[in-house]
Amino acid sequence: MTTPTGEAAVSGAPEPLVEEIYTFPRCHNDLDETERVESALRAELGDENVAVSRPLMGSEDFGHLADSIGAPSVFWMFGGFDLSEGEPPVNHSPYFGPVLEPTLTTGTRAAVTGILAYLGTSR
Repeated sequence: MTTPTGEAAVSGAPEPLVEEIYTFPRCHNDLDETERVESALRAELGDENVAVSRPLMGSEDFGHLADSIGAPSVFWMFGGFDLSEGEPPVNHSPYFGPVLEPTLTTGTRAAVTGILAYLGTSR
């Protein structure tokens, strides 16, 4: 890790003490498992209900789970808001509160579908 001493020196500020307190591994979707889960989710939920997004930046501890046991992983998100009411709040916002249904049912279906796809079975 580098210390941002240049910015401090230019501004005449004292040299900062920067202490790293959290680190997260890269959250990397296994390509083969991603294809398998995406295909299963499309079959279960319909093509119109599955979208692939671009990679996102952020800190996520999910990467620790698969890395700790050397297993492939697939990280996905699903909606839980009525988009006709505007832009949904981000995670960890005090306004984050997904619509209970169909979020709960869809999330359960997605989780079971992902697990069964990983096990190589289907419903």
